[in-house]
Amino acid sequence: MDVKDFTKQSGFLRADDIKTRPNGRGFFVILQEGELVDNERFKKIDLHLRGDFYGKEIIFNCNKTNARKIEETTKSSDTRDWVGKVLALETVKTRTGDGKVVDGMNIYEVLNELPTETNITPAPAQAVTTPATTPGTTTTTVAPVRDLSLPRWL
Repeated sequence: MDVKDFTKQSGFLRADDIKTRPNGRGFFVILQEGELVDNERFKKIDLHLRGDFYGKEIIFNCNKTNARKIEETTKSSDTRDWVGKVLALETVKTRTGDGKVVDGMNIYEVLNELPTETNITPAPAQAVTTPATTPGTTTTTVAPVRDLSLPRWL
């Protein structure tokens, strides 16, 4: 029996939860207004946002940078106005206070609704021709090219 999932349960969204999603990005839907919580371990105040991450109700521990991003996008500092917003998340490398490099979570976009298959256009494919290992021949590879008009998570 593998207890990995059991031992990593915390009730909080973790960078690993996002990294295991396709493209290493994910969506978090805010379900309730935020709650300021005293973090005695690190002697600071945390902002907890309760929400949905792919069918799992979980808490996003929102840092000040991410809170500012939501505030700027929604044009409101009142977390009641954030309910229903969708946070498009990615992981980034960050340094802790003691200098250790760890994975952190970054909000790169705040949306009004979850993207659906009907409003996502796949990126076009582009043929790339490169020299082959045999002289006088070429190899053509078709690779997707990201359409810059689409949101970054695609």
